[in-house]
Amino acid sequence: MLGGARLAPRVDGREARRLDRTMAEAPEAPSTAPTPKKRAPFARAGLAVVGLVSVGLTFASSSQIIRAALFPADAGGITSCKSGVDSLYRSMDRARRDAAAETAGETAALHDFRTSLEPEWSRYGAVRAQCQREAYPKGQAALRNVELLRYAEERAVRYDALDLSRLRRTTPGAIEALSSPAASP
Repeated sequence: MLGGARLAPRVDGREARRLDRTMAEAPEAPSTAPTPKKRAPFARAGLAVVGLVSVGLTFASSSQIIRAALFPADAGGITSCKSGVDSLYRSMDRARRDAAAETAGETAALHDFRTSLEPEWSRYGAVRAQCQREAYPKGQAALRNVELLRYAEERAVRYDALDLSRLRRTTPGAIEALSSPAASP
């Protein structure tokens, strides 16, 4: 023995062939690896449905993004940047008047304001695209100002409606107080 290691016995050629034949004829030992369970047919169908739905949603979303990016919306009768910006501005005057006439409160006034902006503001994207196509810096600046004015007007409608509703609640009481006999000078 060398260094405590045991040497394997020598096997001549005939003995090696006999061992090979014995090994070849021996049945294989059973595998200890777990066998995959068969999936139920409903599980496969469920996976197929989930896969189809995810592919469908991905396709639908991608096609909407591509259409919006490559094929902008129709101009909707917008012939120039100037006429489009002017129509947006005029619609705000109409919306402001309609919201001021509302007496039911903030939510109703805001709803009237936003409703009165249509149909002009539904074509805002087309107006913006037309101004960009014309490369008209004054038109683009005017469009930006009109957009900022719209949001400022919307805030004003909201705050005015809140102030107005407070006044509408307190004024009848103040008028009644004037009518009472104790209020007489």
